[in-house]
Amino acid sequence: MALANADRSPYAATLKMKTTATASGQGTVMTATGRTNINTPGHEGRNEAKMTISGSDEPVLWMETVNTGNGIFMRDKTKPGSAWNPSGSSEDATDDDGAGRYAKALVDAGPAARKGMEQKNGVPAFHLGARLTAAQIKAIDPEEHRKMTEKGVAAKDYDVWIDRAGRILAASQSMKIPKDGTTVTSVITVEYSDFGPRETFTVPTSAAS
Repeated sequence: MALANADRSPYAATLKMKTTATASGQGTVMTATGRTNINTPGHEGRNEAKMTISGSDEPVLWMETVNTGNGIFMRDKTKPGSAWNPSGSSEDATDDDGAGRYAKALVDAGPAARKGMEQKNGVPAFHLGARLTAAQIKAIDPEEHRKMTEKGVAAKDYDVWIDRAGRILAASQSMKIPKDGTTVTSVITVEYSDFGPRETFTVPTSAAS
């Protein structure tokens, strides 16, 4: 399929991510939007992440991040005029091939995980989806396996949509987390669009614009 023949050349994409954690009708929502480079060692990009709690649109967290490939810089947008500050090395950035590794695991999961062709964001896409056990995840994402084990999570549902060029268009994962006598439902969705050439992200100015 397209995944096996995917072009590993660097490219840029618009990223939209949403993370929800809910229990008994209450919870948090984290959204992230921005532009990111894919298939590059430094995972360069620029994005904003905002967190709200149930019943309120006021952000309890609102950060803007620039990853130049040589370093990461952040500023707190809940504080007007806040300065940019160094926040570690680009080696600390999220691995942009995480969804690709999960997609390969879904292919290996067998025919039941192959859901066929669908339209995703107006683009023809191969849909893969299955429930992956902690043991299956350990082989492709040891850090996630460690977190699942610590939280007492045995498996999670994972879906991914891939275009004909082998690029990830979207991914979704969900799991149930036992906590303090209740169950927290965690759902993470991510979408990639507006593909184009690799982009340059420079060190931001010292103060917010």
